[in-house]
Amino acid sequence: AEVPCGSGGPACTLVSAQVNPAAGVTANASNYATITVSKRTSGGATKTTIATVNTASAGFTQFVPRAMTISNTAIAQDSIFTVGITKAGTGVILPALSVVLKFTVP
Repeated sequence: AEVPCGSGGPACTLVSAQVNPAAGVTANASNYATITVSKRTSGGATKTTIATVNTASAGFTQFVPRAMTISNTAIAQDSIFTVGITKAGTGVILPALSVVLKFTVP
């Protein structure tokens, strides 16, 4: 499912993204979760992935930030941000977590 997590602001560049889990998750190559952060145009239409991380090859350690892979880093003014979680195989139970995005503004 995809849920909104922020919006608005000036045009900027995404420089890093991380996930901060409240509990550990064991890596599993068959049964894992992928967390995806996307940007949408100000009207909510066009969806573009800007950050991803999964638990297939590396798990999460409680309270230890884990870097996400970033892409499509140019962010338009008034973009809308969403977070989505998909699962492979039988999936994995994810703990409460936060996603932190860092930007630079020209």
